[in-house]
Amino acid sequence: MGWLVAQCGRPREAVLDGGLSSLLEERGHPMHRTLWSAALLANPAAHQAIIDAHLTFLNSGADIIETLTYQATARGFVSAGLCATPEEADAFLTIAINLADKARKKFLSLQQPQQGPQPELPPHLQHPPPPYQPLPQAVPVLPTPRIAGSIGPYGAFLANGEEFVGNYGLSEDELMAFHRPKVLVLTRDSRVDVLAFETVPELAEARAIVRLMAAVAPTKPFWLSFQCRDGLHLASGVPLADAVREVLDLVVSSSNNSTSSCALIGIGVNCVKPEFAASLCTIISKAIQTCCTTQSHSHLAGLDILCYANKGGVYDGLAQRWSTPEGTVLDRALLSDLRAVGVTVYGGCCRVHGPEIAGVAAFVRGEEVGV
Repeated sequence: MGWLVAQCGRPREAVLDGGLSSLLEERGHPMHRTLWSAALLANPAAHQAIIDAHLTFLNSGADIIETLTYQATARGFVSAGLCATPEEADAFLTIAINLADKARKKFLSLQQPQQGPQPELPPHLQHPPPPYQPLPQAVPVLPTPRIAGSIGPYGAFLANGEEFVGNYGLSEDELMAFHRPKVLVLTRDSRVDVLAFETVPELAEARAIVRLMAAVAPTKPFWLSFQCRDGLHLASGVPLADAVREVLDLVVSSSNNSTSSCALIGIGVNCVKPEFAASLCTIISKAIQTCCTTQSHSHLAGLDILCYANKGGVYDGLAQRWSTPEGTVLDRALLSDLRAVGVTVYGGCCRVHGPEIAGVAAFVRGEEVGV
């Protein structure tokens, strides 16, 4: 059991939400050309719809919901004419947190506490070595949904499908500068339990993220999720095994430096085709195991492995639509394969909505799967 699963109050595995933007679009809220669904944050009339979408996932069994900030950047809001300054744009990030928090409070107000003892934390979470931080509170009897601050890659900001390609041609320092403003806003709000860096298509951006977190938010838990073009490679073409190994080496290096440690709590893949999911998660699991055994970094065994695939098909970045029919669903066979290779957090991405997440939750909690 990793940090994130423990924080959700679950004994072994946790459930992440699905595609928030695609759910809002399905419900009649058109996507902005550059900001996608994040533009709805500037429209008070749409705020209840965002809360309702969060509640859909919570009511379907999600333990973790993500803020509507994947595509939300100060540069994006200013360029779209929705505000005049980056400082004004920060308010939209806070609105997204407010809406997720309102959904969580509404959900909890309707729940009844479960009976029984609290699950015992494993030794590595009771007194975790660097880069992990002690759990800020005891695991609750009533599982408490967690809020993840969603942070999309630089390619998402470009709004042309570049997150499925990578190779931006930017330096690590330039990518750090791009992500820094959003990280600072999301980190300073205590309602955000963890940061979610998602759909990362290239190694340089992954390295930039680890370096940035070590520099500006060394104690803030975060996970890093890659976008992959097949069952072996990042979208940019770098082998996933090499990328994970280099990220882990960088994390270990930062943990050995008292002035630049970081709190990576999970590695995963998202918005990948379902048929590639098990292969990719196997690579992540083996890379973590290798780092633990050959480099004596046993504390990395506590990392959660996350998998939240899309519903299949091909995304047309210029037209901003899925150009082929939906593919493989998250059925019992796929979920069983993911469990077998060590996945601890399951969810969905584009076009994976309430019914699919309910099926994932049923699988995780040992019930009959209905997807």
